[in-house]
Amino acid sequence: MFPSPLQAVRLLRVATARQDADPVLDAECAGALLHLWHVHGAPALLAEALGHARRSARRAPTGPGHATAAAVLGVQAGEAVRDADPATALRLLARADTAYAAACRAAADTPTLCRLTLNRVRALEMRWSLDGDDTALHKGIGMLEAVTDFAGATYDVALVHGRLLRRLAATSDDPAEARDHVARSVHCLTTAVAGLRPGQVPELDLELADALLDAGPDHHEELHAFLTRRLADASAVRQAHLLVRAAHLSLALHRETRDRQHLATAEEHITRSLADLPDDGPEHTAALELLASVLLRAEPPAAQDTGRAVSALRACIRATPHDDPALAERRALLGRALLARYHLTGDRIDLREAEHCLRLAADTADEPFTRASRLLECGQARITAAAGLNRPARLDDAVAAFRAAVRATQEATDVSDVAARPPRRTVQAVVLTARALHLTGTAHEAAQRPVAAHAAYRRAVQEWTGLPAGMEVTAAPAPRDSAQRLAALDGTPGLTTTTGDP
Repeated sequence: MFPSPLQAVRLLRVATARQDADPVLDAECAGALLHLWHVHGAPALLAEALGHARRSARRAPTGPGHATAAAVLGVQAGEAVRDADPATALRLLARADTAYAAACRAAADTPTLCRLTLNRVRALEMRWSLDGDDTALHKGIGMLEAVTDFAGATYDVALVHGRLLRRLAATSDDPAEARDHVARSVHCLTTAVAGLRPGQVPELDLELADALLDAGPDHHEELHAFLTRRLADASAVRQAHLLVRAAHLSLALHRETRDRQHLATAEEHITRSLADLPDDGPEHTAALELLASVLLRAEPPAAQDTGRAVSALRACIRATPHDDPALAERRALLGRALLARYHLTGDRIDLREAEHCLRLAADTADEPFTRASRLLECGQARITAAAGLNRPARLDDAVAAFRAAVRATQEATDVSDVAARPPRRTVQAVVLTARALHLTGTAHEAAQRPVAAHAAYRRAVQEWTGLPAGMEVTAAPAPRDSAQRLAALDGTPGLTTTTGDP
């Protein structure tokens, strides 16, 4: 009969009490204490486990002590994260990385080396999640590439490698670099899928489908063929998940071709998936959001479609937890849907609610560029409300929102070394700031303040000059729109008057 975890710890404590105890026993005692901690959760057990692991590592540098110490340090880092102490967690993860490096150097065989490397990479990924420094991701990818060169592309290594490359792609400010990371991720995940046995880890199909979506138009045919094969023999729930990916593919094809048939296909896929996705799961709410996005893409929009989009988003938001990061974007999408319906029906209740939703979405946005974009939408809704609700004071509220958008953009690009600012973020900052200034001019014009409007348009035109040479912006308001409004207001009486900040 096997001893209980507590009995195992008691026996190993006795065995390691002697000064000349076998270092392997110290490592086993540390592992037993770690297992007991998972059962009882006493922090003192982790400290004791780390002590045994360190003693084992000191006395037998090529033994299992380093690996056990790294595992304990990783668990302690996780506890620090749960205690809202990221600084301590980062220190512990740095020590865990050092211990894993020593353990990898001492690995007795290839399977052990692969296992330890994967554990080390997971610790690095956790480090990245805390400090956002993608150096940890690059380091992890380098380790996985080295292991692949040495031991071949095993299923576990290929899987983690592919996932890490997708994470790195999401952090890149260089579109070409991001595409390269995604293409390499597709290769790794395809290798992992090829290593699956029948019925093993079907979730990996979804990861590969997502990677193929991220890889862009060059992989659309491959993705379509992959989804067709998988849908043929999938269970109802698995089919539902795959159909969501098929809907995303149809949306991507619509963006390329503008063929409305792709929107109809996407809507059909989502409707079928909603029938089999669990009502209380995050996949169901995400599918409702996707359905609303599809319905709102129709050009010109129809009242029936906007109504269905509003209903879908209401259900989606009701099922979204208050602390879910997706909630703010879903509120913003509901605001857009309500505005679209207002423009079709003239229902002022929709306009009021749209303004409220967009303001909430802006207030709860953490990322400065996202906050700036939502403030622009909120300000535009206020301009619409000034006329639609006969509330001229809304124009001043709109100007305030646009000024806040400029401040948020400045916050996002507050880098002392301008040369160190990623080019894509610089362009994004120029576009958002110029649009905020242009819309400020629009609000001043609506309020019959031509001098202030002229000053705002002038600043917008100046801001547009910060775009890279040859770059065109087509979505309104664009550079030509600001130039046209500025020209239209030239000659307005009083332009020489000092107007201050528009």
